[in-house]
Amino acid sequence: IKILISVPRYVKISSQPTIEKIEYNNTWRVLFSLSSDRILKPNDKPYEIKAELLLNGKNISEEWKYLWYPY
Repeated sequence: IKILISVPRYVKISSQPTIEKIEYNNTWRVLFSLSSDRILKPNDKPYEIKAELLLNGKNISEEWKYLWYPY
């Protein structure tokens, strides 16, 4: 399984992404840390982070989206 993560240019993935299968409900969890040298101001739009899981080049999950406000 491959983890595909998309981050804006000011954001860095600061830990090795990992994936965990949650057996009791047959779902997946992706874990990773983010960092940025650029602090957002109160009226700035948040950074959009996207992730999805691929198996043999095909999606096996929905695309997860997260709005991140570094401060």
